[in-house]
Amino acid sequence: MISIVIPTYNEQEMIGKNLRLINELIRGVDYEIIVVDNGSTDNTQEIVKDLNGKLIVNPSLTIGGLRNLGCEKSKGDIIIFLDADVFITAQWVGNIDRVIKLLLDSEELIVTGSRCGISSRPSWIEKNWFLPMIYENPNYINSGHMVIAKKQFIALGGFDEGLSSGEDYEFCSRVRANKGSILNDSSLLVVHEGYPKTLLKFMYREICHGRDDFKTVRTFLTSKVAMISIVYCVLPIIGIALSFSYHSVSMVLVAFMINLIMSLCATLVKRKKYPLNLLVYCLLYNVYFISRGASFVSRICASDGSLLRFKMHR
Repeated sequence: MISIVIPTYNEQEMIGKNLRLINELIRGVDYEIIVVDNGSTDNTQEIVKDLNGKLIVNPSLTIGGLRNLGCEKSKGDIIIFLDADVFITAQWVGNIDRVIKLLLDSEELIVTGSRCGISSRPSWIEKNWFLPMIYENPNYINSGHMVIAKKQFIALGGFDEGLSSGEDYEFCSRVRANKGSILNDSSLLVVHEGYPKTLLKFMYREICHGRDDFKTVRTFLTSKVAMISIVYCVLPIIGIALSFSYHSVSMVLVAFMINLIMSLCATLVKRKKYPLNLLVYCLLYNVYFISRGASFVSRICASDGSLLRFKMHR
């Protein structure tokens, strides 16, 4: 049996389509759908009940905690973590039996899944930022589409419930530390309909995803993105301060030029690995670094603990 665990918070636009698609496509495999809701105030819970999904409600947990709870209440030997806006495909169904057999027959610790494909009507951000990611060979599997044997997930202690994002990266770090394998299986094609389609939503997404990089000094020092982003955001401030001191705008121009070079270098590194639009990707890298730098401010402002809520992550 496989258990499909889906965390939700106000997902009425997506969850019905997702559950119907699962019920329509999966054949010949015993499965259950467990929806772990973070206290939705829309019709998410009613939709799940109408479509015979197993509903568990807990408003107090983080995203990792919701997934852990779903696993705890599951009956399956294989756990498939999906996000509400990540949809399986016919290709996924055609290959999942092979993956299930691999996980059940192997004594090795294996985490698999795949990078999510972009939506059926993609924005320019999806085409230029998220589509190239499918060419990557990542050192972690995103928890929006992760497949693992239940006994191995439990043995590793599940996701870190203290994290509001990045719980998948931290979990896969423990997998690697225990000499397990991370297998990005492109044959398990899924489509992510929830990628941001505007710059504002892109920025909000990256601010949320970057918050836990600033949780402690250790997490900051182990995150290259966090360190680069801070330098990226601090340089213009230093440039402005020096320009006021010396009554010249040259320092500001130098600071912005350094930032542009940083973004261009990061883009060129990516371009060596897979095709991408140089100018557009470089632009998005600038927005990305600004957003990740803003995560530091967001972390400081979230002193009331609301940062740890799944609804903040979403």
